[in-house]
Amino acid sequence: MEFLDLLQNYRKKIDNSLENYFAELLKQTKDEQNKKYIKIMQEFTMRKGKRLRPILVIIGYNSFQKENDDILKVAITAELLESFFLIHDDIIDKSDLRRGKPTVHKYFEQFYDKEFSQSLAILLGDTLLNYALLPIMQSNFSAEIKLRLLQKVNEIMQQTNFGQIHELMLVQKDITQVDEETILSIYREKTARYTIEGPLQLGAIAADATESDLSKISNIALPLGIAFQLRDDILGL
Repeated sequence: MEFLDLLQNYRKKIDNSLENYFAELLKQTKDEQNKKYIKIMQEFTMRKGKRLRPILVIIGYNSFQKENDDILKVAITAELLESFFLIHDDIIDKSDLRRGKPTVHKYFEQFYDKEFSQSLAILLGDTLLNYALLPIMQSNFSAEIKLRLLQKVNEIMQQTNFGQIHELMLVQKDITQVDEETILSIYREKTARYTIEGPLQLGAIAADATESDLSKISNIALPLGIAFQLRDDILGL
């Protein structure tokens, strides 16, 4: 199978898994108002995207074990984490659009004032984080591997949030005082670990990879992540 065909096959599997996951959430939710909010999260998550992170989870797993259905649960965790971060990022960046449609806080501004809409969006993002952890806990991996996976998710979140904080603080500085290493450090924490290293390592951990294996992944993933962010910034300019 050609590489691009393989990626498309992965995207279909991931989208189907996400649709099934949200359908199950809606089925289990009795409160009609809560169902409305879940549907907003579902619509936001299911918008057409690259699905890069969940694809890398699968690739990380396949590097050590033969693919099975349980790795798709870890893959959708990565995509739901992406939705959580994006909803919050859109508020921080004051973005009106995400993947060609209104951001979550802009959607709520149809009905409420700006401040209240942002508060609602933050809460929906937080709820998506809760939902992001469930697939790992519902998987058939051993208790030890589930614990390692949840620890890695926690690590990814910490690193990404600190990277976001450091980036925000740069806005307060004179740009001439910002050195190259500071920028590269932010790229590593905010993008490389979250976009490339973290997903690959999640897949590898699910396959019971060793710490030595994870270290080797980092050696490849971090430079790739920095290159990814540099290209993104150039396109932005």
